Amino acid sequence: MHHLNNGISFVKEACLSTLSALAEGAEKLFEPHYNDVMGIIFHIFEQSHQPIFKNLVGVSVECISIIAKIFGKEKLAPFKDKLIHEMIRIQTQGVTFDGPDPQKSYLLVGW
Repeated sequence: MHHLNNGISFVKEACLSTLSALAEGAEKLFEPHYNDVMGIIFHIFEQSHQPIFKNLVGVSVECISIIAKIFGKEKLAPFKDKLIHEMIRIQTQGVTFDGPDPQKSYLLVGW
């Protein structure tokens, strides 16, 4: 969690991937950390509007999608409006459609 808050982009990406794997493997044991992780991911969305963070934002979408799938729509309910808003913002303002953009595939899977 420390590295998600304080690490460089590459480190944050690795941490998010690790959190996804931990959530998949631990399932109910991960639940006490659910709200903290969701808060950190939304903080990443808020702080990562520059083009150099496209992959970090994409990995964040992937992580939140995996965690949401594991815990279901009832657990996601408090975050769903904010998540949908962020994904629409990324899709309409952040994605480059005329060329490669790592966010495209992450958004497609997330939706």
